[in-house]
Amino acid sequence: MYKMISKIDFIDEFKAYGRQDQFSREGLGELYDYFIEYEETCDDEIELDVIGICCEFAEDTIENVLKQYELADIDELNNETSVVWYDDENVLYRQF
Repeated sequence: MYKMISKIDFIDEFKAYGRQDQFSREGLGELYDYFIEYEETCDDEIELDVIGICCEFAEDTIENVLKQYELADIDELNNETSVVWYDDENVLYRQF
């Protein structure tokens, strides 16, 4: 049985699990949009698994991620994995 949730509900679920600091509020909003778009594109429903999301995705500074994975730039990161969102300083991506 599935229930459609709003972006606020999605963010609140991370608070309920004590994971509100795992991602920025903007990052959580972008993750929500990413999963909604995935559902619409693939015509498949996703079960909300807060812990699974926290294990699968990460948010950090672009500088730290590029250094950690020994990559040259954000384009190279995007070739290696799913980049959900980034701005001038931060990136939200699927860990690999």
